[in-house]
Amino acid sequence: MQGVLTKGIELGYKTSGSGETYTKIAGLQEFPDIGGAPEQIDITTLDDAMMHYMNGLKDVGAMEFTFLYDKQDNASSNYQILCGLEDAGNVVSWEVKLPTGTKFHWDGEVSVTLSGDGVNAALHFVANIGVATDIQRVYATA
Repeated sequence: MQGVLTKGIELGYKTSGSGETYTKIAGLQEFPDIGGAPEQIDITTLDDAMMHYMNGLKDVGAMEFTFLYDKQDNASSNYQILCGLEDAGNVVSWEVKLPTGTKFHWDGEVSVTLSGDGVNAALHFVANIGVATDIQRVYATA
C-alpha cells in the first residue's frame, strides 16, 4: 500500500452557464475535511440496557480553504476571482480534485476573509464555502 501526497490537490469552480469545465483557483495551501460524521439520534427505550442510536444528518458547516495571496493583484488573481464570486452573491459549483483523480462536487456560496499576519510573513486569505447541496464523490476510473 502506498500513500498519496497532497501535492496537486485542486479547488475549482464553475458558474451557471459556464459549461462542464471547472476553473482551477491557484495558490491553494490548505483544504478542510470533506464529509463528516452524522448526528446521532437517540432511539433508546425504557426497555433498553444501553443507549441506542441511529444516524441522522451530516453537518459539515462551512468549508475553509486557505490561499496564498497572489501578488499580481488584478482581475485574474485568486483573491479577486473569489471576491468577485462573493460579490455576485450567487451559488457556485465547486470541485476538489485529488491527485488520484477522485473528485468531490457541491454547490455553495463563498465568503472571503483576508488573514491577519505579522512581520516577515506571507499574506494569506481564507475562502469559506458553504454547502448548499450534498457533496458528491466521483471516483477516478481505471
